[in-house]
Amino acid sequence: MSRGISSIIAIILLLVITIALAGTVYIFITGAITSKMSKVVSLSYASCFDHNITLAIRNDGTENITVTSGSGDIKILIDNDDKTQYFNDTKTNTNTYSIAPNHIIILLSDNNGAGYATGNHQVLIVSSSNAVSQTVRCE
Repeated sequence: MSRGISSIIAIILLLVITIALAGTVYIFITGAITSKMSKVVSLSYASCFDHNITLAIRNDGTENITVTSGSGDIKILIDNDDKTQYFNDTKTNTNTYSIAPNHIIILLSDNNGAGYATGNHQVLIVSSSNAVSQTVRCE
Protein backbone atom coordinates (compact mmCIF):
# COMPACT_ATOMS: atom_id res chain seq x y z
CA MET A 1 0.00 0.00 0.00
CA SER A 2 1.47 3.34 -1.02
CA ARG A 3 1.34 6.41 1.13
CA GLY A 4 0.33 9.87 -0.14
CA ILE A 5 -2.65 12.02 -0.95
CA SER A 6 -5.52 10.25 -2.60
CA SER A 7 -6.43 11.39 -6.10
CA ILE A 8 -9.79 12.78 -4.93
CA ILE A 9 -8.17 15.01 -2.31
CA ALA A 10 -5.56 16.12 -4.84
CA ILE A 11 -8.24 17.14 -7.34
CA ILE A 12 -10.16 19.05 -4.65
CA LEU A 13 -6.98 20.89 -3.60
CA LEU A 14 -6.20 21.83 -7.21
CA LEU A 15 -9.75 23.15 -7.69
CA VAL A 16 -9.56 25.24 -4.50
CA ILE A 17 -6.20 26.72 -5.52
CA THR A 18 -7.48 27.48 -9.04
CA ILE A 19 -10.63 29.19 -7.73
CA ALA A 20 -8.59 31.22 -5.22
CA LEU A 21 -6.20 32.39 -7.94
CA ALA A 22 -9.05 33.27 -10.31
CA GLY A 23 -10.76 35.28 -7.54
CA THR A 24 -7.55 37.17 -6.77
CA VAL A 25 -7.01 38.04 -10.43
CA TYR A 26 -10.65 39.15 -10.80
CA ILE A 27 -10.46 41.44 -7.76
CA PHE A 28 -7.17 42.94 -8.97
CA ILE A 29 -8.40 43.57 -12.51
CA THR A 30 -11.77 45.07 -11.54
CA GLY A 31 -10.10 47.34 -9.00
CA ALA A 32 -7.54 48.52 -11.54
CA ILE A 33 -10.18 49.21 -14.18
CA THR A 34 -12.46 51.07 -11.75
CA SER A 35 -9.66 53.34 -10.54
CA LYS A 36 -8.55 54.08 -14.11
CA MET A 37 -12.06 55.05 -15.22
CA SER A 38 -12.77 57.42 -12.34
CA LYS A 39 -11.67 60.59 -14.20
CA VAL A 40 -12.95 60.39 -17.76
CA VAL A 41 -13.31 63.55 -19.86
CA SER A 42 -15.13 64.33 -23.07
CA LEU A 43 -15.05 67.46 -25.17
CA SER A 44 -18.63 68.58 -25.72
CA TYR A 45 -17.77 71.76 -27.62
CA ALA A 46 -14.69 73.54 -28.92
CA SER A 47 -14.54 76.82 -30.85
CA CYS A 48 -12.35 79.79 -31.56
CA PHE A 49 -13.77 83.31 -31.71
CA ASP A 50 -11.75 86.52 -31.79
CA HIS A 51 -8.57 84.39 -31.36
CA ASN A 52 -9.83 83.00 -28.03
CA ILE A 53 -10.47 79.26 -27.67
CA THR A 54 -13.56 78.13 -25.77
CA LEU A 55 -13.93 74.55 -24.55
CA ALA A 56 -16.85 72.73 -22.92
CA ILE A 57 -15.35 69.82 -20.98
CA ARG A 58 -17.58 67.13 -19.48
CA ASN A 59 -16.62 64.83 -16.61
CA ASP A 60 -17.93 61.39 -17.60
CA GLY A 61 -16.15 59.68 -14.69
CA THR A 62 -17.12 58.95 -11.11
CA GLU A 63 -14.82 61.40 -9.25
CA ASN A 64 -14.36 65.18 -9.27
CA ILE A 65 -11.77 66.51 -11.69
CA THR A 66 -9.84 69.34 -10.04
CA VAL A 67 -7.45 71.90 -11.49
CA THR A 68 -5.69 74.36 -9.18
CA SER A 69 -3.72 77.28 -10.61
CA GLY A 70 -3.48 75.56 -13.95
CA SER A 71 -2.34 72.11 -12.83
CA GLY A 72 -4.18 69.05 -11.60
CA ASP A 73 -6.23 66.14 -12.92
CA ILE A 74 -6.30 67.24 -16.57
CA LYS A 75 -3.92 68.82 -19.04
CA ILE A 76 -5.06 70.98 -21.94
CA LEU A 77 -2.65 71.03 -24.84
CA ILE A 78 -2.97 73.31 -27.85
CA ASP A 79 -0.75 72.25 -30.75
CA ASN A 80 1.15 69.95 -28.31
CA ASP A 81 1.94 72.85 -25.94
CA ASP A 82 0.57 72.69 -22.37
CA LYS A 83 -1.83 75.63 -22.02
CA THR A 84 -3.74 74.40 -18.95
CA GLN A 85 -2.76 77.45 -16.91
CA TYR A 86 -4.24 79.83 -19.51
CA PHE A 87 -7.75 78.31 -19.47
CA ASN A 88 -10.11 80.01 -17.04
CA ASP A 89 -13.54 78.96 -15.82
CA THR A 90 -15.96 81.42 -17.45
CA LYS A 91 -18.03 81.65 -14.23
CA THR A 92 -15.20 82.49 -11.81
CA ASN A 93 -12.61 83.81 -14.29
CA THR A 94 -9.88 81.76 -12.55
CA ASN A 95 -7.76 78.80 -13.56
CA THR A 96 -8.80 76.96 -10.39
CA TYR A 97 -11.92 74.85 -10.85
CA SER A 98 -13.55 71.50 -10.20
CA ILE A 99 -15.77 69.47 -12.53
CA ALA A 100 -18.23 67.18 -10.74
CA PRO A 101 -19.18 63.84 -12.30
CA ASN A 102 -21.70 64.25 -15.15
CA HIS A 103 -21.17 68.03 -15.24
CA ILE A 104 -19.76 70.36 -17.87
CA ILE A 105 -17.48 73.35 -17.39
CA ILE A 106 -16.89 76.11 -19.94
CA LEU A 107 -13.28 77.25 -20.19
CA LEU A 108 -11.87 80.21 -22.13
CA SER A 109 -8.27 80.96 -23.08
CA ASP A 110 -6.70 84.00 -24.72
CA ASN A 111 -3.24 82.35 -24.61
CA ASN A 112 -2.04 84.66 -21.86
CA GLY A 113 -3.13 87.76 -23.77
CA ALA A 114 -1.45 86.76 -27.02
CA GLY A 115 -4.50 85.12 -28.62
CA TYR A 116 -4.29 82.18 -30.99
CA ALA A 117 -3.06 82.63 -34.57
CA THR A 118 -5.38 82.31 -37.54
CA GLY A 119 -5.59 78.70 -38.73
CA ASN A 120 -6.24 75.23 -37.36
CA HIS A 121 -5.23 74.31 -33.81
CA GLN A 122 -5.20 70.81 -32.35
CA VAL A 123 -6.84 70.67 -28.90
CA LEU A 124 -5.90 67.68 -26.71
CA ILE A 125 -7.35 67.13 -23.24
CA VAL A 126 -5.62 64.45 -21.17
CA SER A 127 -6.88 62.92 -17.92
CA SER A 128 -5.64 59.93 -15.93
CA SER A 129 -8.26 57.75 -17.66
CA ASN A 130 -8.38 58.97 -21.27
CA ALA A 131 -7.59 61.67 -23.79
CA VAL A 132 -9.80 63.50 -26.28
CA SER A 133 -8.77 65.54 -29.28
CA GLN A 134 -10.42 67.98 -31.66
CA THR A 135 -9.32 70.50 -34.25
CA VAL A 136 -10.38 74.12 -33.79
CA ARG A 137 -10.12 76.79 -36.49
CA CYS A 138 -9.41 80.40 -35.60
CA GLU A 139 -10.38 83.01 -38.20
